[in-house]
Amino acid sequence: MKVIFLDVDGVLNSEHCFKKEHKRYERTHEVRVDKDLDKRFIKNLKWLVNKTGAKIVLSSSWRGLVKKDKNHYLHKYLEEQGLKIYDYTPNVGLERGIDIQEWLNHHLDVTNIVILDDESDMCHLKEYLVKTKFRSCIKTKKEKYIYLPWLWFFLEGLTKFKCKQAVGILDKTFINKMKDQVMYNTRRQF
Repeated sequence: MKVIFLDVDGVLNSEHCFKKEHKRYERTHEVRVDKDLDKRFIKNLKWLVNKTGAKIVLSSSWRGLVKKDKNHYLHKYLEEQGLKIYDYTPNVGLERGIDIQEWLNHHLDVTNIVILDDESDMCHLKEYLVKTKFRSCIKTKKEKYIYLPWLWFFLEGLTKFKCKQAVGILDKTFINKMKDQVMYNTRRQF
């Protein structure tokens, strides 16, 4: 089974999406506003799913709320494109890579994975990460960020380019090398 581990903020939405929909964002930088998903990114996700046949596992911090509420608007937006959430990663409370590994430990039929996220906390699974961006910016050698608001269409969210990267990663066979190690460390910490 092929699996896409999906984050929401920074993947299915972006700063430009919030600015476009809510002028108050520019003043307060409030990020979480209901129903702010970019339909272009959801269509790109559909293309990726159709191209690879992968199942969607929600690894976003939204997973608890979306799992409890079957009428959550994320379900609606995905269903409009013929997409469905297959499952949700557990919330072990550590880095997201540990949550994903814990899910993988209980699903031994997984052959290929890709992680779509705007964060890098994937531990040993970084080679399977396609890193998206919430903001249009580049990092300089001096660790400073330069914002490029005119390039939002190419730099933010789940772009076609990022989907093509994901297809390449899904072509690699996943070998669960960390099964026993991660389970042992996770149990030991709690």
